[in-house]
Amino acid sequence: PNVEHHQRSAMRLPFSSEQFDLVVSNFAVDLLPPQALREAQRVLKPKGKALFNFHFPSHLYDDLPTVGRLLWQSKSRINRPFADPEQIENELTSAGFEVTRIEKTHSYSCSANDHLEYWEVDAEK
Repeated sequence: PNVEHHQRSAMRLPFSSEQFDLVVSNFAVDLLPPQALREAQRVLKPKGKALFNFHFPSHLYDDLPTVGRLLWQSKSRINRPFADPEQIENELTSAGFEVTRIEKTHSYSCSANDHLEYWEVDAEK
C-alpha cells in the first residue's frame, strides 16, 4: 500500500480537503483545541477512516513526564480528557465524524508500573 507519515501542525494541516484515506492520532488530539478534530475530518476523503487513541482521565496526569504535566496544566482550558464514550461520540460527531467503535483498553506502563487505561476509537467521514 501507499503509506506516508506526516508530522505537521494539527491546527492547520497543509493538505487539500478530502486528500487522505486514513488519519491516525495517537494520544494527541485530546491535548489540542477542537479545531484539530475538524482538520482531521477535513482532509479525509468521503468514507475515509480515522483511528484515535485518547487518554483516560484517571491516568493522564500520572502518565505524563514532568514537562508534560506543566504543559497540561498551562493548557487546561483546551484539554479534553474523555471520561465516557458519550463524550467522545459527541465531540467526534460535532467535528463531522461518524463513530464506528469506542473501546476502553489498557497497556502496561513501565514508568508508572501500572496498567494504563485509554480509549481506542474508530471513526469515518
